[in-house]
Formats: sequence, structure tokens, C-alpha cells
Amino acid sequence: MSIGKVSEFNVKTGNWTLYVERLEMYLKVNAVKNEMWLPTLIAGMGDEAYELLSNLTSPIKPGDKSYQEVVKILQEHLQPKSSFMAERYRFRQRRQLSGETIPQYITELKKLSKYCEFHSTLEDNLRDQLVCGLRSDVIRQRLFAEDNLKYSVAVRIACALEAAERDSAAVEQAGDGDGLGGSGADSALHAVTSSTSRARTREQDSAPRAFKGREHGGGNALYCSACGSRYHRSDDCRYKKFVCGKCKQSGHLRRVCPKRGAYTGNAGSRRHMYHVEAAECETPSADDEPPSVESQTELQEDLHHLCLNSYKPVSLTLLLDGFKLNMEIDTGSAVSCISKATYNKYFYTRPMDKFDLVLKFYDGSRIKPLGIIKPEVRYGNITKHLELFVIDGGTTSLLGRQWLSELQIKIPTFHSMVLDDHFSNNHLSLLLDRYNKLFSGGLGRFAGGKATLRVREGATPVFCRARPLPYALKDRVDAELDAMLREGVIEPVESSDWATPLVPVRKADGGLRICADYKVTLNPVLLVDRFPLPRINDLLVGMNGAKIFSKIDLSQAYNQIELDNSKNLTVINTHRGLFTYNRLVYGLSSSPGIFQRIMSNLFHDIEKVEVFLDDIIIGSSNEREHLQILETVLSRLHKNGMKLRKDKCLFMVDEVKYLGYIISKDGIKVDPDKVAAIVKIPRPKDVSDLRSFLGLVNFYAKFIKNLSTTLAPLYGLLKKGVTWDWDRSCEDSFKKIKKVLTIAEVLLHYNPITMKLKNKPSAIRF
Repeated sequence: MSIGKVSEFNVKTGNWTLYVERLEMYLKVNAVKNEMWLPTLIAGMGDEAYELLSNLTSPIKPGDKSYQEVVKILQEHLQPKSSFMAERYRFRQRRQLSGETIPQYITELKKLSKYCEFHSTLEDNLRDQLVCGLRSDVIRQRLFAEDNLKYSVAVRIACALEAAERDSAAVEQAGDGDGLGGSGADSALHAVTSSTSRARTREQDSAPRAFKGREHGGGNALYCSACGSRYHRSDDCRYKKFVCGKCKQSGHLRRVCPKRGAYTGNAGSRRHMYHVEAAECETPSADDEPPSVESQTELQEDLHHLCLNSYKPVSLTLLLDGFKLNMEIDTGSAVSCISKATYNKYFYTRPMDKFDLVLKFYDGSRIKPLGIIKPEVRYGNITKHLELFVIDGGTTSLLGRQWLSELQIKIPTFHSMVLDDHFSNNHLSLLLDRYNKLFSGGLGRFAGGKATLRVREGATPVFCRARPLPYALKDRVDAELDAMLREGVIEPVESSDWATPLVPVRKADGGLRICADYKVTLNPVLLVDRFPLPRINDLLVGMNGAKIFSKIDLSQAYNQIELDNSKNLTVINTHRGLFTYNRLVYGLSSSPGIFQRIMSNLFHDIEKVEVFLDDIIIGSSNEREHLQILETVLSRLHKNGMKLRKDKCLFMVDEVKYLGYIISKDGIKVDPDKVAAIVKIPRPKDVSDLRSFLGLVNFYAKFIKNLSTTLAPLYGLLKKGVTWDWDRSCEDSFKKIKKVLTIAEVLLHYNPITMKLKNKPSAIRF
């Protein structure tokens, strides 16, 4: 009987190195012969992992490779070695997060240091980053005071001080009789679910209890006798020398004057504390000595946070397993949660299943739920068994977005269609939130395999020197190269047979794109991928009958496709040395065909979706159909590791700009911005200028009746043997065509049924 088992490998979230280590331990403990290691690996890795392996080894079958070769191939694809400098940069940037304990922080530092190549200096670097990244100034100062501080000593002292601080806060909180202020666990639960304002308010409410003393009446809470604040002592208060407008004595403000009857001397009184909290939201009266503008601003900022307690949460009562449970609606949380105490009170008879999901605080720190249950939830006429997470601590039951959607609980809808704003309906908002990783920034990586570049047999390598770079562009080019290095788009190499000079290109948004002049090196000998780009007219016909549109734009589109070993052909020569591309490159004659093939294969089976390189357009006749198509498209992009440009995506709009046209339910129009650019073109001075102008005009030829007749005088100047003579007829033709473009009519979408029945020329045939 075998010991243990071989689990399937998760391509999207799994760690290949750890998987191989566990597999090899399994093989050794079960005395599996070396020749059986590869079959065991292939048999246990799962369908998705095997499909990826087959693509990477194609045309050779994985079974024809050795075990070591297969492990290496997947290692290079799934976990390519990153720059140790980049890893060290990430290590240096790591700080202890809010809600993260010191042991958890140390664990994350050790994880980040794995690929930093610190070697013998590992403990010194861990010690330095531990001390410098601590959130607590008190603990950091204590560690600074140590001579010859060792890593192990720093860990022991820091953990001990944190534990002492936590225990002290728990003792003080246990002594509070006022019943106010959320517990640390309660604040953690709210932070987990991203309820930003509530989490901040509760954290501020409970903060003084974690460090403090007693003042004003000898009670358990800290109150300044000068202004009534709970955040400092009266000795440190800026109002301790103010003259009260009530009793005319110095030392306090009017709002906390004892003669107003607010302070009864009973520090445990619940009424007393409520009065102080209300008073904290006031400002000094006109009779008080006025504070400075700076002091006034600082005080108001603190008090505004405290006043948030008066805004009650929105709650809803649901029936869970027959019990009525009041839950706080939290659209910032994807899941619904209850505390362990609530579980023990109502659901202790329902077994709790383990769950590996780790929830995140607002600041990025993590918490693992105790488990998950699936109670019967009833709201109105809807009854479902839904997932409910149990959190260790907290007192509030949260109703998240999943339950809101499943129970069809209506929340306010918004009407802006741009991604940065609120969306037109709740379903779209929930859908985009479900795939928010597509818009999370960074560079995507296509998971469907790597691209291959091929050159003609017998091709001779070409090595070009780096071209001089204008001084005005040097800093911007350096910044772009650094960004490409961080993202893994390029990597330095020491030598190469191929080298292509660098070409910086200005983008439309004012940015800079680094390209290479492959026309003088690689393109002449490259076997070009001839996959056809779709005709624009065919794409426009695909939008027939559409009333609602979405446009999706990929971020750094070509760079999301990895190159295989043929990347050594793409080396560029810069003022900083040689770099090779790890990703598909702009400027290669094969890049458009390779990318269009990938995108066409991804979406060829989805109706109402058209793709032109990195521009994806969706058109449908109703919202329900559109949401279904949109979810399918986003799901495929997410599964394949792609990323989108948040600022260039539009969802469910009435009209959209696409490939130089305006597409709407009424038809196709010219793009006013492009027409405006054509109108501004000055009179051509030679044949070259005239050809450029006519090329732009012909892009919109289908919108202009009798175009050839209108442009006849201009075409006459292009005939062989004709001397350049810009006469009155040419000038009239030039002005007329500009005017016609500005009033171009809308073209109807091509409809074959309408054309057959009516046979009218008003519907333009593309």
C-alpha cells in the first residue's frame, strides 16, 4: 500500500517547485524506480497541467522526454527566474501591514528573501528589514537600543514586546465597563471585508485602549480634562491654558466645563461617556480663546472621524436555518461572514468545513477563516443554501455581494458607463468585480503557450551597433528600460550574434514606447506568420443588429505573449548594452499574425464578438445577452492570464469608437476627431503630400457619394508625365471633399434580410 498520494497540479495558483519537491518525497518513500518517475508525474499532474506540457514540448510528446527535462520545461514556463535585484527591491519595500503580527511579518520576509541570493548575509538582511519595517515605533526604538543585535535576538524581543502589548490591551479592554468601542477582532473582521470607513472608525475608537492610562474621574477610559478628547492626556493638550467661557477659569474649554453638569464623577457611567463623545464633535465656543488655524484644522480632522459613529450601518434580517439573523450589508465584501460566537449560538449543530481561502484586510494583510458552513437562507420567496464564512472574533454579521446577488436583493444602480465610475446596473458591477484581477495592473502572461520565431534556412546573423540617443530622451529611455526589466519583458545578455538598434517611439498619450528597427536585421530573413488580419468591413458587418456595445483593450498586448528559445533573435543594442526580449515584440513582421491567431482562436466560437489585434468589440441587442457574452469573454481572458487597460475599456454603452469609426445602434459614422484632423491638413505642395491626403480621405470613401468625380482633378495630378499645377479646379475639389466629410451621413448596418426584401441602396453593402 502506497504512503501518501500524488495530487493534481494547479497551473494557475500552484507552486511548481514545491509540487516537485513533494512528488519526489512521495516517489522516494514508496521506492518508485527512476524509470517510473516520469510516468508517475504525468499520470498525477492533471489534465490542465498535461495539456500545457504537451503544448510546450510540441511536436515531441511529453512521454518521449526525460523526467529532468519535463521538470525543467515547466519550471522555466511557470516560474522563470527573475532578477535578484528585482527580488531584493521587493524585499526592501516590504513593511509590516496593519493587522499583521510580527511572526506573520517575519514569515513573509523569509518568503521574499528566497530568491534574493543573500547567501551568508541572509540573517543580517532579515534583521535589518525586520527592524526597519516594524509598524510600532516603540518596539523599533527598543531594538535600536540593543548593541550587536543578532537576528534571533531581534525576533525574540520583538515578538515578546508585541505579545506584552496585546495582553496589556486585552486586560484594559476587559476592565472597560462602558460597552463601547469595537474589539480588535471586530475591527479585523471589518477590515477583511474592505468596509473602509467602518474599519478606520473602529480602529480609531479602540486605539487609545491599546496604549493607555487613566484620567478624568479615575475610570477605565482616557479622557483629556482640557478638551474632552480620548487621544491624549491633558498635559499634552494644546488647550490646557485656554480660558473657559463658562467659568472664566483657565485649563479647559467651555464644552468640558464641570459647571455645565456634563461630568458626574462616575467614570463607569454609560451616560457620561456618550456625553463626552458628543462633545468631541463640537468646536470651541466664541467665548473660548480661539486656537490657531493649524490647531483648529488638526482638531477638526480628528473629530470628524469620531463623528462617523453616528452613521448607522444598513442592516437586513434574513432567515438562516430557521433563525432570524440581522446582518450588516457590506458591498465591499465579496463573501458573507459571521463570528465564531454567532456560530456557537445558532449553528453549532451544523458541521464546519475547512476552506483554504484567505481573506484580505483593506491594507493587504490576511486572515484565514475558521471554516465555512452552508445554511439554508431565506429572503422573500427565495430559499438557497449559501456559503457562510466563520471568522475567529468580531461581533458583526456581514452580508456580502455574493448573497446580495443570489438572493436578488436590490441595491441602488448608477448610470455612468466608464470603468472608473459606477456602472449602469448591479449585474455589470458584480461581473466586473468578479474579474477585477484583469484590471489589477502589471503585465499579463498568456497561459496558452509561447510564441516561436523562425528564420529562413541559412540566414546570416546581423549585428548592429547602438545608435546615438538624443540627450533629451536619455532619461525617459532609461526609465522605460528599467520598467521593462522589472516586468520581465527584457533581460540583459552578455553577447549575441544578433543585435538590432533601438528606436524610441512617442505614443499618442505622450508616453514613450521602446521598439527596435528589425527591418535592418531580422525582418528580411524572418519566416512571417501570414495569419490574415480581418477586413474592417467584415468586422463592422458583425455588429449588425447591435444596440449595446462594449470595447475591451488589452494592456501592452504583444508583451503578454512569451517567446520560447527563439528569443535570442530579438536582442537589441542600447546605450546600456545588450538586452533580449522575453515577450513578443513590436516591430517584428511576425508579431501581428502571431497575436491575431491567438486572439482569433480564443474568441472564434463566440457570436457578436469581433477582434482586431488587441481591440475586442462586443455588440448585442439586449442587456441579458450582452452580460452573458461579456462574462464569457472576461472569463477566457482571465483563464489565459491576460490583463486589460482599465482606462480604455468601455462597457454597455450606446455607441463606441472602433478602428476609426463610431458604431451605434443607428449605424456607422465617421470619427469626428479624425475628420477634424483631415480638415486641418494644409494644401498639398507636391505629389507626396497629395498621396497622403488622398489616403486619409479614402479611408472614409464609403461615406461619400460620387467620390471619384469629386476627386478627379486631384487624381489628375498623380498621372505620369503630368506637371504639378495646382489650379482652381484642384482647390475647389480639395475644399469640397473636406466639407463633405464634415457632414457625412450615417451608414446603416448591413442586414442581408432587409437587403433581400427591400433591395434598397440606402443600406450600404460592405
